[in-house]
Amino acid sequence: MRWRSGNADVCKTSTAPVRFWHAPPGEVSEWLNEQVLKTCVAEMSPRVRISPSPLFMFQSPTHGEVDLEKLRHIVSSYMAEDKKAKYEIIVGTDSQKIEKGGYDFVSALVIHRIGLGGIYFWKREINNKKMGLKERIYREATMSLQTSENFVELFKTNGISRYDIQIHVDIGPNGETRTMINEISGMIRGSGYEVKIKPYSYGASKVADRYT
Repeated sequence: MRWRSGNADVCKTSTAPVRFWHAPPGEVSEWLNEQVLKTCVAEMSPRVRISPSPLFMFQSPTHGEVDLEKLRHIVSSYMAEDKKAKYEIIVGTDSQKIEKGGYDFVSALVIHRIGLGGIYFWKREINNKKMGLKERIYREATMSLQTSENFVELFKTNGISRYDIQIHVDIGPNGETRTMINEISGMIRGSGYEVKIKPYSYGASKVADRYT
């Protein structure tokens, strides 16, 4: 399956030194609590970097279940098909409440061949913890940071990771999430990534949302 979308302007990232925060898998919402986040955003001189999580499986509408080695092969082959094209690497996460009171989180990884469509992959995490909107948005952003770090680690030897990664977050100037724009955007920029919010965050609001 090929996916199409338009292009949009991006924000510039910080160039300050990196600071590593180690996030236990499955415990990030507890670990990355509100106080830590506020501290990270306030200290904008060091970049906040989420360490890569353990290996996980992606799903592909074309290739089915994909492990990291197969993901590397598919992405490398796709980008090698047209070396003259321009590419964007996009990561976005969306969540929906489930019947038992927890949340279904889906992170999408999009390889966008600008003007010519793209391919995408996604992974799911079910979190049975009850959480408010603010904690849920933080969790979405943190999952996107983890996915981005894993991508950089996976492709650091073949040059693909040199592409700037955009993180798309499901927040915007309208609605309850408008008060979170500065904190969430600051956290992502401080981690060294470009950030997009609504209405340009199609990686979260269109691609990841398709599977929640």
